[in-house]
Amino acid sequence: MNNSGIVAPASSWTTESLRFTAIYRDATAVSMESIFEPVTGREPEKQGATPRKLFWETGIWEGHKLDIVSAETRLDWSYSEPQPLPSAQDPSIPQTLTPPMMPAFMQDFPKELRAFSTVVEKWLTITTRPMHRVALGVSLIQPISDRPSGYNLLNKYLSGMNLDGEQSRDFMYQINRPRNIAVGGQQITANRLMTWNSLIFRAVRMDISDVATVIAHGSEEPGQVIRVQMDLNTAAELEGRIDPLSASKIFDIFKDYAIEISEKGDVS
Repeated sequence: MNNSGIVAPASSWTTESLRFTAIYRDATAVSMESIFEPVTGREPEKQGATPRKLFWETGIWEGHKLDIVSAETRLDWSYSEPQPLPSAQDPSIPQTLTPPMMPAFMQDFPKELRAFSTVVEKWLTITTRPMHRVALGVSLIQPISDRPSGYNLLNKYLSGMNLDGEQSRDFMYQINRPRNIAVGGQQITANRLMTWNSLIFRAVRMDISDVATVIAHGSEEPGQVIRVQMDLNTAAELEGRIDPLSASKIFDIFKDYAIEISEKGDVS
């Protein structure tokens, strides 16, 4: 399937989350030194370690939540909208979760991708550790008025599909369309895994009268969206290593892929 033209500008999509992952071939002891501060120029709001040899940091960057998780063989950067916390009569046991709340999302995709890229690219100029694989994760949504209109929109992004929004339910389409790229003197297979679907977000207010009883009250009107989730990654079969400069170039390529998919849909 190959869409020759743009269905809609990339800014039509609202950003649910962005992620950059570096995977290492050899395990190395996790450093407890902050990555957040050297990259962002500010201290993280929270940081800590777990018994499973993870070091994590979280803070705000450009108005959104930036998380960093370091492990022996991988490092993840995640960027998303802080979610509103429910009110609680008792901080130890929430009695009433009110009001009904829809998930919070970031703004248009190109804007949020630029903000996220700033910190990832800064980190890639600081780190010296060679990588085995790198990946860019993208989750985007577009609000729709109802299921038929959502399926009609998916038909445009998925050229060749003929979805019937009146008679069809629970649609999900996943495909990997790899491309070969040349970076740092290596031929690398770049996986472009895409998952397309239509779904409903529904918020419910819950009262907890005791630890054994949960009562769900009336919900808000459900919000309907179409969603595309992308996992753009270098193949595991790579025999060489990816130095930080090459990782930066691959990141640029993956960003271009993400914009292309958001505009044109399921392109080969």
